[in-house]
This record gives sequence, C-alpha cells and structure tokens, in this order.
Amino acid sequence: MLSIKKLTSLLAALALLVIAASPASAETVHFGSLSSFDGPGGLDLTAEGSHSFAYAVNFEKNDPDRAVSGLTFVCEGTDCAPVAGVTVTSSNYYGEYFHPEFGDTTDDNNLEDIMDGFAYFTGTNRNIDVAVTSGQVYKLQLLFQGDNGVRIWDIVIEGSLAVDEFYAKNYDYHLGIGAVYTYEFTAGDNNLDIDLPAGTTTGADTAGLLSAMTLEVIPEPGTLVLLGLGSLGLLLRRRRR
Repeated sequence: MLSIKKLTSLLAALALLVIAASPASAETVHFGSLSSFDGPGGLDLTAEGSHSFAYAVNFEKNDPDRAVSGLTFVCEGTDCAPVAGVTVTSSNYYGEYFHPEFGDTTDDNNLEDIMDGFAYFTGTNRNIDVAVTSGQVYKLQLLFQGDNGVRIWDIVIEGSLAVDEFYAKNYDYHLGIGAVYTYEFTAGDNNLDIDLPAGTTTGADTAGLLSAMTLEVIPEPGTLVLLGLGSLGLLLRRRRR
C-alpha cells in the first residue's frame, strides 16, 4: 500500500504531466477551422467525385516532388522551380529543420519530409498570392509545423483575420503532430491573398512557418447538375443508335 507521502508525490507528478500535455495557449478562430493532425489520415488529400486539386505545394528550400495518398506536392522554394500561379513573399526557406514522426508507411514518410521544411515569414511582407477563378468554390488547407518554443503569428485570408495568435507550441513536432487550417470559400476575384502577420504576444518569436498548402476545386451543385444532364443526354443518344 502506498504511503501518504508517496501518494502525494505521485499525484503531483500526474498533475505536472497533465499541465505539460495541455495546450499552452488557445488560438481564436474567427472563420475556417484549425486542428492538429498526426499523419495523412488527418488531412483531405483525396479528390472525390468531380473534385480536383488546383494546387498541392511543398514550401521548402529544395525538395523533390512527393506524393501523399496519391496527391503530388510540388516544391516551391529557393532552389525549386517557381510554381505557376503561386507567388510567395518570404524572407527565407528551410529544409529538414523540424522532423515529425507520423508512422512507417510511404505516405507517412513523404508527409514527414514535406513537413520538415517551411517558408519562413518575417518582416512586414509575409504574403502568399494564389491565382484562382472568380466565382469558383475552393477548399484551402494550410499545413503548419509546430515548434517547442513560444512562436506566434496570425492567419489572414483576403484581408480578414481568420486565426488570431496561432500558437505553434500547441502543435509541437516532437509529439508527431502538425496543424492544418481549413477554409472553404467562393473566390471573389482571381487572386487568393494569404498573409501570416506577426502576433502581438510580448516576447514571442513571430516568424510564421508554413510547410505546405493544398487548394481543392469543388464544383458548385448547378455545375454538377449540368454535367449529369450532359452525361444523361449522351447515354440516351447512344441507346437510340
């Protein structure tokens, strides 16, 4: 039987573990969603039905194209060829910096290699411009690698604050997790403006770290109906012949 002293010590140790496992700070999400992921299964990487991916970008200094769950991420970085339609204003790129552990499959390993580098955003110009089609519906995913230090920045979409004080320590790569911001929207013009400005917490490192991005094209219901009617018309013509 445990003595009172040992029991007290055990409870104190458990309390410290709970505190250590708890998020260090809570972000404020104004629109879209923010969650952690621990591998490919926590992301939307499959274009179902008539959906397709306009972009799957790996922001890293120099990396080969890598496929995860059938989706190929193209490198955009210092030593990579520019990705058509994507313009990044970033002070620097890093590769093989933070390396999470998601598992042992090929998809796990490729995602680990994508997430271990990032575009490093500092200063006043911390922007990504993405070419889109006005009126089209899209699903955006921004993949962030966490940190074990006090690193805070904001996520701004089309000039509006989406996430206030994103706290990288909540997604510490040592724990084998990353963060994904997801937002479904209809493009108001032909450019998607993404900004990662500095947070306002005193004493924090405010450099933003973006590892990857996907942009999925989601056909509107009316478009799907027209496609369905077109297919039905072709089927009827063939039957008449």
